[in-house]
Amino acid sequence: MNVLRQITRGGTLGWMSMCMLGCGLSRAQDQPMLDSTEAARTSELSEAATTDAPPEKFHVGVIIAREAIDLSAEISGTLTGTQLPIGTRVEAGTLLAQVEVAGLDAQFEAAQAALQAHSADLAQRRLSATDAQRQDLRETALADAGISPEGERERARLELELAKANRRKAAAELRQGKAALTGLRAKRESGQLVAPFTGKISSWYRAEGELVQVGDVVVRVTAVDDLWVRFAVPIADLGDVAPGDAITVSLMPRGERVAGIIQHLAPELDLSSQMIFVEAQLQRTDLVDAPELMVGQGCHVSIVAPAGPERDR
Repeated sequence: MNVLRQITRGGTLGWMSMCMLGCGLSRAQDQPMLDSTEAARTSELSEAATTDAPPEKFHVGVIIAREAIDLSAEISGTLTGTQLPIGTRVEAGTLLAQVEVAGLDAQFEAAQAALQAHSADLAQRRLSATDAQRQDLRETALADAGISPEGERERARLELELAKANRRKAAAELRQGKAALTGLRAKRESGQLVAPFTGKISSWYRAEGELVQVGDVVVRVTAVDDLWVRFAVPIADLGDVAPGDAITVSLMPRGERVAGIIQHLAPELDLSSQMIFVEAQLQRTDLVDAPELMVGQGCHVSIVAPAGPERDR
């Protein structure tokens, strides 16, 4: 009985296999054959899919900026003028914020007024000295001719010396006034936080109205017109990269692509990872096609073409 069951079970399995095979053959026979046009179209789609597929070999990288700076307060005071939001594009020389010192504007205006007074006083002293010099020449001529007494000539000479001394004093006061005004102007300008290059505001560390001290970081500006990518290459792949190689950068997470050119290779390996760091400059023409490109963004870097015919072998 057991033998019969085994034979029956084996026959059943064989029959199921034959049925499945028969069904497969029947379906294959019922399936219409592709004509030459459809076959060619299928081949084209297959090639296109293969071409558009992302490269299997890539290196992990990050987008970096060649220039970024944190601007700090050079004087202590109240922070004003921080209305520009982050992400705002600013040109070199744009005033971003101002650190105001209590009473500094009043001191500056007073120094300007004092400078004007010193300038007017010097002009008057110069006229007095010129008049005293003419009087001295006149009295000297009269004394030499015996018309005027010698005492008048001495008096005119003393008045001339006094006028010259007053002129020198007025000139010195004018210089002091200019120096004071220059110092106040420099102090006021040192409170101005100005963009040193064209870029975008990355972050505000202080809010408007806050009291800041010397050295407090206020705002960060990042140059976005010259973006680069930094990535690491294993030691086994060092022969695949060289300055001048073209690369394709696939941005995370959506996969927008930006072209670039390798510019620098680190002169030594990273000891812990046994990798070499590579920097490539992104081409500006491709930045328009990647509006979401941001500093610090992760990416995948693939080598497109090696530089030099000798590396094609």
